[in-house]
Formats: sequence, C-alpha cells, structure tokens
Amino acid sequence: MADIGWIARRTLAVARREGVLGTIQRVIKYLRIAIGLPSREAEEHRRAKEAADRAFDEALGVDTGGTTHLFDLTIHSDNTALGVSHIATGPAHFHNAMAALDIDPTGFTFVDLGSGKGRCLLMAADYPFAAITGIEFAEEMHAVSLRNIEKLGDPRITNQLGDAEQFAYPTTDLVVFMNNPFDRPLVEKIARKIAASAEAHPRAVRVVYVNPRAPDLFSEAPWRRVGSAEGAEVFGLN
Repeated sequence: MADIGWIARRTLAVARREGVLGTIQRVIKYLRIAIGLPSREAEEHRRAKEAADRAFDEALGVDTGGTTHLFDLTIHSDNTALGVSHIATGPAHFHNAMAALDIDPTGFTFVDLGSGKGRCLLMAADYPFAAITGIEFAEEMHAVSLRNIEKLGDPRITNQLGDAEQFAYPTTDLVVFMNNPFDRPLVEKIARKIAASAEAHPRAVRVVYVNPRAPDLFSEAPWRRVGSAEGAEVFGLN
C-alpha cells in the first residue's frame, strides 16, 4: 500500500517548486497513467523505453529497467520527499552525456548519486575509471543493485545504502553523475558540499547532470559549465 504521508510530503514539495498550476498538471498526468489513459506521446515513450530497458538487461543478464515509485519503498532519510521516481537512464542518453566530458576520465572515481538499481554503475564500467561507486537511499533498489553488480563482476564497482546528502566524496579526481534524482533544495546542498570538498582537497571534479531541473545551481563560481549534450549539462571545478 502507498505511503500516504510520503505522497502528501511529495505533493507539497512539488507545489513549492512548480506552483499550484504545475502541481495540478502533474497530478492529472499521473492520474491518466494510473487509469490507463496516458497521452499518445507518453505511451510511445513508454514503449520505446521498455524496449531499450529489455535489450540492455537481456544483454547483461541483469534487472535495471522500469519505473519505480518511492512511496512503496523502505527509505530512512529526511530527504525522502525530495527524491523522485526512479527511471533508469537510457544507454544512449548516458553515453551521449559522458561524451560531453572535457577530460580524460582515466584514474577518476565515478560517483552516481541516486544510483537506483545500478545501471549507470554498470555502464560506467565501459570507461577507464579507477573506481565506480553509487549511493541509493531505497533499500529495495539498493539490494537489486548489489545483485546486478555481482553479475557484472567488475571489482571497481561498489554501491552504498544511504542519503546522498551524507555521501563522503573520495579525495580522488571525480566524475559525479546525476539523472535528475532530487528536487532543487537537495541539489543545492549537494552542489555546495562538492564545492567544499574540492576546496578542501583541490582536484578535478566534473558533474554530469542529466535531465537537469536546477542547472543554475552550478552556473556561478566556483562552478563553470564545461560541456553539454542533448538533455545533459556538464559542470566543472578546478
């Protein structure tokens, strides 16, 4: 059964961000989907997404696809209402975004904030990162991610259960990946924390922000925009 308290908190968070009209439009959209009457555009997107998810998962023998709503999951975090439904990043979208990096990622650590079932961790294994890690606050998705990581068998990949706001960034060069995992208030805290970490331990840092809802938080010093791709922006420090 859905967590009514979570739904209420989430609705309030959306209302603060998008206003009354935006909230009503979003509710109507989800109601249409819930009763089986999505728009033609939404239905076409769903079918294409399901086909891409199926192809990826069958190729690797993993389970990373689908849309997972947070209200039915086990989450212990003060930021629960600021999280969004998990929709696995499409492989083409991921690789296009990574191609916008202005650095050679060899030796960098890849960090996925809101790592879900671990698909981006698996795709990051295609690059010469020294280490690949993620953090996910939903217990059920984290458990699935560990099974997927085990199947791939790449020793560079790990995943943590926890709150992204509390993540301790390694002091290596970093590529931080986000596929619109959080609402603006949490993204703002994360942007400040990454900047503070880079100031305390100077190193190269890149943030690959896919489907960015708050890119302006990375548009002022010390951040700078260093690249872009369709549906993604890349920001850098140092």
